[in-house]
Amino acid sequence: MSRINLSDGSTYPRPDLGNDDEVSIEWKLRYAPRTLTRGEQLQIAGIISAYNYLVLETTQMKRDLVCGEIRQALNVEADQ
Repeated sequence: MSRINLSDGSTYPRPDLGNDDEVSIEWKLRYAPRTLTRGEQLQIAGIISAYNYLVLETTQMKRDLVCGEIRQALNVEADQ
């Protein structure tokens, strides 16, 4: 599973954006869950864990920092 490194040394799972060549893990989870691989199941678990941590255990300032850095990393990748 691909992760994004943040400035404070933490890492977060890369959002599952899907692409034109394959369906997203979100789509598979909703409509074809039996097709999920073990790796995809672990990726889903990591995304859920990160979401729980952000919502339940961080401050608004930390959430804003994490979300901003994730967006920035994704924008840099899109520009390449």
